[in-house]
Amino acid sequence: MPEARKFPFLAVTGSTQPTDLMPYLPLTLMRDGKSIDFLGLVDSSASINVLPYRI
Repeated sequence: MPEARKFPFLAVTGSTQPTDLMPYLPLTLMRDGKSIDFLGLVDSSASINVLPYRI
């Protein structure tokens, strides 16, 4: 079984409510020598997509 990992719970962009924290995973996508760094949402039975729509 893979080792368990913990990811930080960060505030949703623009939110000031402590209940709007979600687990994010730092990711880097690369293609044709270009890369982009961003945070993806960890799938913890969340009700939204793991990757932001703009990605």
